[in-house]
Amino acid sequence: MSNRLKLRVELADGCILVGEVVSAGSKPQSPQYFYKPQMKWFLDLLTDTLGKVEINALNIVKMGPDPIKMQEFKDPVEVVNHVIELMRVAKNMPLNFLNPRE
Repeated sequence: MSNRLKLRVELADGCILVGEVVSAGSKPQSPQYFYKPQMKWFLDLLTDTLGKVEINALNIVKMGPDPIKMQEFKDPVEVVNHVIELMRVAKNMPLNFLNPRE
């Protein structure tokens, strides 16, 4: 049994990915011309069929460990902060929180 947080992620184009969170955070995008670099917020998800997928947090519409109670997001920073908080809480919860019903 895995000890990673399982999430269901709905993207803006309607795709739904189910997998385990590998990491979440930000990294600088390459600057275009002479503008200062922008931050790219991302979520790495390990899926059964696609393997490790890096998702731009800007494209995430809904997300949650329970398919019935998914939270909606409008800002990529909210997505990453929510995942980090879920990962922090999951460490102190029983294993069934990490692997919710499917």
